[in-house]
Amino acid sequence: MYISNYSALNKIVRIFYAFVETSMLFWLIGEISINKLIKYVFRRAWIVLLILVSFCFIFPDAIIYYKTVNGLLIAFSSSFCLLKILEENETDKSILFIWILLGIFFYFFSTFFFMSLLSSYIGVRIWYGQNIVNITTNLIYFIGFLRARQPVK
Repeated sequence: MYISNYSALNKIVRIFYAFVETSMLFWLIGEISINKLIKYVFRRAWIVLLILVSFCFIFPDAIIYYKTVNGLLIAFSSSFCLLKILEENETDKSILFIWILLGIFFYFFSTFFFMSLLSSYIGVRIWYGQNIVNITTNLIYFIGFLRARQPVK
């Protein structure tokens, strides 16, 4: 199965990974964002995330809620940043960031449904959909890197 068949080490690794993943994504969105308030809040989001993830050690099932809520926040904040970049006509300078934000939005918006059903029987039965989302997200990133390498006309 995973690292150690749902042992304590497996739970610790999963909680640590969830914290690192969300912290890095909030930081990245904060760096890419044009809005100064979002930059300020998202660069320091790891402080709040550290407090929230600590509850996952006390209540192990809380990791599902932690990942679901943070996935929604990441999806909406990445779409907000993407919209701001497109509204400001910053597309020439930040074509790579547009594709990265699009990939982040697509992944977290799509997996919201899978993650919220993760602990149920139906979540296990439709898990193959998560693989389709992963492949599509990687294709979005690939297209973004290809487009970023092309010279701007």
